[in-house]
Order: sequence, then C-alpha cells, then structure tokens
Amino acid sequence: MRRRSFNISVVPRGNQSTLILKPKRGRTNLSDLAKATSFFSDWLYKLPDSMADCEKHLNKIYHSIPKEISYFYGVERHIDVKGNNQNEFCYPIGAGTDVTDALSSYFLNPSVLKVGSTLSKYTIEGHFVRVNNTKTGELIFSQVSNDVYYNSTIRNAKILSRKKLKKIAIEIPLNMDSLPKNIEFSKFWNSVISNYQSDIEETDLYKKINTLRNNFIQKEKEFIKSVALYKEYRQRAMNAQKNQFMAQLILKAMTSYYSSSTRNDLKNEISSLEENHRALLNESVKINSKMNGLIRKLNTIQNELHRNLINVNVPINDIPVINTELY
Repeated sequence: MRRRSFNISVVPRGNQSTLILKPKRGRTNLSDLAKATSFFSDWLYKLPDSMADCEKHLNKIYHSIPKEISYFYGVERHIDVKGNNQNEFCYPIGAGTDVTDALSSYFLNPSVLKVGSTLSKYTIEGHFVRVNNTKTGELIFSQVSNDVYYNSTIRNAKILSRKKLKKIAIEIPLNMDSLPKNIEFSKFWNSVISNYQSDIEETDLYKKINTLRNNFIQKEKEFIKSVALYKEYRQRAMNAQKNQFMAQLILKAMTSYYSSSTRNDLKNEISSLEENHRALLNESVKINSKMNGLIRKLNTIQNELHRNLINVNVPINDIPVINTELY
C-alpha cells in the first residue's frame, strides 16, 4: 500500500462541515492534520495522538474506501435521564446508495453491533457521516444527519432490511432433501418403458409415448420444486408466527422502566413479523394452487401414457396416484 500525504481542508456548510483529503507530494502539514483531528473528534472518533500514527490511520481509511461509492459511518450516544452521556461509539456501516440503504444491508448481518433503540433505559442519539472517494482522488467526509433524524433513519433502515430479508427468504435455495421420495413418479414410467423398450420401438406409437414421457418428466420437475417451495414457505410462516408470539410476550412483560421508543420499536418488530407471516402464507396459497394445476396436468399426461402403452400391449395394472395427500 503506497503511503500518501494529504492537503487537508475543512469547508463550512451551514451548521455542518465537510472534511476533504487530497493526496499530494511531500509531507502532510501539522496544521492540516489538526483540522482532520478536530473534524474526527467532533463527528467520528478520536484520531491517534502522534502525527505519524494519525497520517498512517488516514492512509488506511483512504485505501479502504472504494472509488466512486458512498460509504457510511454511524455515531451513537446513550444519554441518561439527567442528560449525561453514558456511552458513545462509532461504527462502520458500509456502502449504499444512501444511509438508509447502507444501514438496511448492515442489519442483515446477525453479528453486527446492535445499534438504535434497543431494550435500554437510555435515550438514543446519534448521527451519520458519508465518505466518498471521488474519481479525482479526493476523500470527502460529510455529515448526513443530526440527532433529530438518527432514530427515524434507524427505523426506516430496519423496515427496508426486513423487506430485503423477505426477498432473500423467498429466493434462498430450497432444501430438496426434506421432500418425500414417493413424488418421483417418472421413475415408474421410465422403468415400464425401459422394460418394454424393444417392443414399443417397433410400433407407430413409440414417438408419441416418448413425447408423453418427456412432458411428464418436465411437469414433474415443476411439481417437485413447487412442493419444496410450499413446505419451505409453510415452515418459515410457522417460524415467523412463533417469533411474533415471543415478541408479544416480551412486550406484555415490559414495565415503565423501558422508554416508549423502545416499546414502539418492539411493536414495529411484531407488526413486521405479522406481515412476514401473512406474506409467506399468501405465497403458500399461490404455490398450492399451482401444485393442484400441476397435479391435474400430470394425471392427464399419465392417463394418456397409460392408454397408449396398453394399445401396444404393455401390461400395466395399477398406475401412480397423484394427489394433494403427497405433501
């Protein structure tokens, strides 16, 4: 990693300021580092005391932020009832089109630092800082929200995060191992046709029988995937309902010790779980309707296949029973 020196400037913009780091030849001026130290102390965190360590830290940030994206940091404070700051920390959020988008992706990671209104007796305050590594090589830090918007941004990001999670939940790979093995009816028809292959090939119906078998296999694949989706959605709907029930119990047990903001957050979480539950049940209904249609098509194809095989003297007594009891 190439070590850089910077021209550092702070540009006032109303009640806020923007810090600009521009690479240059030579050494970073001590007075410039003081500007960066002051900005970081006000809006992010305390930089290292020594000039060398401070410049090294700024280089690390410069090289870690990709070009032409918006990267975000959050700063959160926990204020007690007397107005005293009991805890303050800065956390890297990540990239996004805006701070809400970046935060929503941040919340998808279960191991992230818990931020925003939680089960806490403190009032939550904070703000966000955007960092842009421009096409021309400047690293620009700017505040994007103040304390007034911190908690509302957190709430909006959590709502967006749940929407992203719902989309991911619907699109994640299915667990095909959990499917019943008796729904692969094509094995039966493949076995019958294989046992009488030479006899069937000598008839005019060979091409038609083969086409019917291929059509059956294709519809069966759709049916198996639909069964997997149905089982998965039903299971996820049950999990959402269980989590909703547990959250309701926690809310019921809350006392006045917790702030109204905290209780409202949990109510929002319950509403989201209820929304998830309804959405997954709706998906289950849609899939179930599709499966019923596929069952009718599979029965139609196999009945015709059965008739054609009988017509070429292939002995078949019982054929598979395909109905909704299978899943």
